Amino acid sequence: MLRAAQRWGLVLSASLLLASGHARAQQPVDIELLLAVDSSTSIDRNEFDQQLHGLAEAFRSPLVGIAIEALSPRGGVAVALMQWSGSQEQHLSAPWRLLQSREDALAFADYLDATPRFIQGGSTAIGEALRVGLISLDSNLYAGQRRVIDVSGDGASNEGDDPAVWRDRLVAAGVTINGLAILNEAPNLLRVYQDQVIGGPQAFAVSAADYEAYGAAIEHKLLQELGPPKFVEGLAAPSAEP
Repeated sequence: MLRAAQRWGLVLSASLLLASGHARAQQPVDIELLLAVDSSTSIDRNEFDQQLHGLAEAFRSPLVGIAIEALSPRGGVAVALMQWSGSQEQHLSAPWRLLQSREDALAFADYLDATPRFIQGGSTAIGEALRVGLISLDSNLYAGQRRVIDVSGDGASNEGDDPAVWRDRLVAAGVTINGLAILNEAPNLLRVYQDQVIGGPQAFAVSAADYEAYGAAIEHKLLQELGPPKFVEGLAAPSAEP
């Protein structure tokens, strides 16, 4: 039986062939947003569930729903979820879908809550997560005015390519990489993300002190990425360094 990462690689290869023949059929959207969540060994079952539940609750937020609806005239938001850990372990766990309304956001939240953990541990290979993320952006059925990968995790890269190498390649391809550093095991991780992971137009990183704080941090992060309406600009942000 093929491992999850191998199956994902085959799916990506097929998608790339499809995309190369149908590039003009891509649907225009305001933003393509790939949510890349850490599934490495440092994250136990409860912590992983807190990540996905935090994401789900963020998409249930009325403010996030309003921000999505504000983008609807420009095509809306194409979003997907990827779990990642080691060099050969990436899984597109929530395939690309279009969000244009609060109802779409709520349906996506329900999907996230029902999504299992496909990768049961492994090393932390952020560079390879970025590489596979770029393939997914290039091979989906959407053409975003903005393309963003949202990386969250609780540790620095310890396997595979230097994340900064792939960061620079993605930035050259027009992709912005933002980060959410969970500081429960690595208090300096925000600085690592700022130095090695994030890049591109208006790139930023925020932190969550622990998994209990993840939901509030990811909600604020989504609002900033989606370009929230004026009335949410004063929303208190989780801790972030300039």
